[in-house]
Amino acid sequence: MLETDIYIYYAFGYNYNILRNGAAALSVRGEENSLESILENFFTRLVDLKLQVTEQAASDLAQIYERVKAMQEAVTVDSKLAAEIRNACNKIDTTLDAELQLRTAFIVSPKRFDLHHLLEKPGSLLSEEARSRLPEMAKFDFSSACRAIAFGLATASAFHLMRCVEAMLREYYCVVVKRERIKTLLWYPMIDHTRKRRNAPPRAVLDHLDNIRANFRNPTQHPDARYDLDEAQDLLAVSIDTLNRIARDLAKREHGR
Repeated sequence: MLETDIYIYYAFGYNYNILRNGAAALSVRGEENSLESILENFFTRLVDLKLQVTEQAASDLAQIYERVKAMQEAVTVDSKLAAEIRNACNKIDTTLDAELQLRTAFIVSPKRFDLHHLLEKPGSLLSEEARSRLPEMAKFDFSSACRAIAFGLATASAFHLMRCVEAMLREYYCVVVKRERIKTLLWYPMIDHTRKRRNAPPRAVLDHLDNIRANFRNPTQHPDARYDLDEAQDLLAVSIDTLNRIARDLAKREHGR
């Protein structure tokens, strides 16, 4: 998916309209809104917007641009040059219309969580302690889960959240259990083993983890499982709470409290 600022299309169309209908009397060069700067912006935007077909079709306009760059700054666009520019634009109109009709924009709709956080700063939804302690793969999964919610991919978000929480659980288990660990680090055996330890984690943490395992993680593995956006956002909230609780307990253990 390519993130594109929609304003670029607006600015592109605005400048294109000037070339087609309002180039007469513009300064040729040397000013902010000169013909040279508008043509430069036009060709830059063709590249930015990946309008390769239109770029190829704009050879006449490109030749005019090369001539303009050699003109004196004090000159203004006369009616002859303006007509030449307009004719060059008319030649690419059909191509440009056809190429733009192949483009579709998807607008991200508001969610219960702030879209800026979901898309740009997912880590800000976690406590500072949790952010610093998440394993790298868990960070990837948490970020992917947030983006999936932003884009309306609820079931995909659930899968990433379960991977994230399970990765954090493995880290947690290895801190709590120093010796005689279970051979295969599976979700329920890890919780069961830590409950029996003398230095067991707080009951609330283990209950949260077991709740996620029984009510979300295991059902999510079913091939017919499907989440809606409300369910996915609920799961995100539960996962955030659990990750923060784990991180707090890990910090306490490090400081001997």
